[in-house]
Amino acid sequence: MEKRIWYLCTVDRDTKVKLGPTTISHMNGEGRKELYHYTSVESLLKITADARLKFSRIDKVNDLMEKKPLSEADFYKRTYLACFSHNPVESIPLWKMYTSQGMGVRIGFSFRDKCIHKSIIDISRALIDANNNEISFIKLDMGPVKSGVYLAIQDIIYSSNAYTNSYIKIEDSKIDFSPDDFGIYKSPYWDFEEETRLVMHVLSDEFDYIDTDFLLVPINKAALDHIEIRFDPWMSKEMKACLKLTVNDFTKNWKVRVAYSDSDLTGNIQ
Repeated sequence: MEKRIWYLCTVDRDTKVKLGPTTISHMNGEGRKELYHYTSVESLLKITADARLKFSRIDKVNDLMEKKPLSEADFYKRTYLACFSHNPVESIPLWKMYTSQGMGVRIGFSFRDKCIHKSIIDISRALIDANNNEISFIKLDMGPVKSGVYLAIQDIIYSSNAYTNSYIKIEDSKIDFSPDDFGIYKSPYWDFEEETRLVMHVLSDEFDYIDTDFLLVPINKAALDHIEIRFDPWMSKEMKACLKLTVNDFTKNWKVRVAYSDSDLTGNIQ
């Protein structure tokens, strides 16, 4: 049963069942095979050097209001996000917000299969916290949540009511929640990002001691079909050549094709 009533429901054509917004968000996310990440050259090199993605804690992302519905029992400390755009068309605002002129890239991840969240993490390698400590996976849950680390993929829902409800219910010292609600709603102010997220929620009591701004999560390279690195519109030819050499060296054993391209905006924006 959906907890929120301010969205219209959609009817699945095959089952005739009404689907709520959270279900639709997850279905759309699970259908993605290509995601785009605007970032700095420094972050690109970190990602490719060690085959890891950075998941930031939900109160450390740029929308400071996202923490509010998770404030009960400090649950925000257990929720980490890796953020992407699903729009293949370049975004001037995203170039401006997440890169520095001449030192930015858009990493396009193309995956072999849909339901990326079921294959993207290499659970044979440890997580790394902000203090460079290694944290082994206890269990990675993809379905009904019991314990361990729960990972989901979802398209953001943009709503003016995004931060009004708490997702945590506490009655008689019992906590009731669904991590499928976490990190899924944002204000319409952010809808230009056309965002899809990987959301990691740390559920196991063995993780109680964690209080870290981010986690570096190992990528399962076998889940990738190829990567496209698009240089920002202001990058020099020399920087592009240097990046190609460095990234090719870092990824030479990945067995994943790495392609490079210039921005469609090159020469057309200051």
